[in-house]
Amino acid sequence: MHILHAEASPHWGGQEMRTLMDAVRCFRLGHRVTILARPEGALSQRARAAGLAVAPLRLGSPWDPRGIAAIARLIRSVGTEVVHTHSSADAWAAGLAARLSGVGLVRTRHISAPMGRRLLGRPLASPVYRLPEAIIATSAAIRDSLLELGVPPERLWVLPSGVDLEQFRPRPEGRSLRAGLGLEGEPVITMVAMLRPEKRADVFLAAASHLRPEFPQALFVLAGGGAEGDLATLRRLAERLGVSAAVRFLGHREDVPEILAASDVCVLPSAGNDGIPQAVVQYLAMARPVVATPVGGIPEVIEEGRTGLLVRPNDPQGLAGSIAWLLRHPEQAKLMGQAGRRLVEERFDADRVARQTLEIYERVLRGKRKR
Repeated sequence: MHILHAEASPHWGGQEMRTLMDAVRCFRLGHRVTILARPEGALSQRARAAGLAVAPLRLGSPWDPRGIAAIARLIRSVGTEVVHTHSSADAWAAGLAARLSGVGLVRTRHISAPMGRRLLGRPLASPVYRLPEAIIATSAAIRDSLLELGVPPERLWVLPSGVDLEQFRPRPEGRSLRAGLGLEGEPVITMVAMLRPEKRADVFLAAASHLRPEFPQALFVLAGGGAEGDLATLRRLAERLGVSAAVRFLGHREDVPEILAASDVCVLPSAGNDGIPQAVVQYLAMARPVVATPVGGIPEVIEEGRTGLLVRPNDPQGLAGSIAWLLRHPEQAKLMGQAGRRLVEERFDADRVARQTLEIYERVLRGKRKR
């Protein structure tokens, strides 16, 4: 089949990574794929590098009639059978274009941010959720939120983001690897995330200040891009907390598996908006012990004491205490990492996720043929 992925976000984070990963794997399975994205955005550049067809998404607004008409022309010109949308703006524009063109329409809801509104005291889903024949939720928590808003259950599917099990595989870290990354301290505690406010890197830095007295040689690694203002704020915070010398701001990195292999504990202290974050799945795939917060879909993969530890959001002292426990109990930490790897192998293989996504497309198309 021919699949058109529409993504209006210009950024590069977990949502865009998931979109590209699914598209590439469907392409490798023999399907035609086009990425409709902002020409200046990271997804367009990376999709081209992966050998995918890319079309420019230019919208004045989500309801721009000229933009919707242009997408409809693209759908017809390339023979699209399924349109798959990902963000709010493209869900409206490409969703309307797909319905006007009579092709299959699928939407993925990636994050657990509040949705919909209330009418006469009752929760009501945005009309944009009436357009698709199928909606993929990246966690059960997101599916449940959509159900509460009145989205019919027969149109909902839970399909978390996959991970490349070969790229993210456990490996011995060795001192040479740490030295090559400039991480020669011990232990190494790592957070991988786009450094947005809701990811709470500030809580991670505050936890570092609590840990330094017991672990004076520890290094605290922040791997992920972010707005210049956010990064500057975090650097100033590290100075105020007295942990600047122990913190490594690595920025966006392509060698995340190597960084995780060199880490003793991995954390994600999010305060909201998460489905099942790719970073957490990657930590588990690398068999790393994990400390995270029970927000969004994180409790669906971090089972307390089995695949990691959960702490309350916005609690630096609690985060520090759980990290310290893992560092003091390396055997238990190792067992948690191994259990996490088994979980990822069973549920989060990227190839399996791509095949399941294709099954959803095929179900949508069968439904349209019957109608």
